[in-house]
Amino acid sequence: MYDLISHWFANGTFLTVYMTFLVILLFGPMIWLSRWYHRNIGKTDGGRRLQAWQRHNPAGTAGGLDAAVDIERGDYGQNAKRMQRRVYWFVCYWVIAVAVFGGIAIYFMPSA
Repeated sequence: MYDLISHWFANGTFLTVYMTFLVILLFGPMIWLSRWYHRNIGKTDGGRRLQAWQRHNPAGTAGGLDAAVDIERGDYGQNAKRMQRRVYWFVCYWVIAVAVFGGIAIYFMPSA
């Protein structure tokens, strides 16, 4: 099995397709997640309050973690809390997928 996969990675076409897939895997899900979040968070009063807080407290400020704690506590409503948990799980699965497919590429990449 190792020889077969090594043979695939030695093929330039396969390598190009695989690396293209890996780049799409790196950026595509995060672009989708961002669009999904921004499209849905403002549908409730709590979500709109959260957006107002985010506009006045940029992500680089120390208060970013405070917002996550407030959301988890339910200060911005159950919809925001559910969305936050979905984002956490989505990112967790995304990191695993990137690690697996990136690891495969690193392991089987032909040496120069």
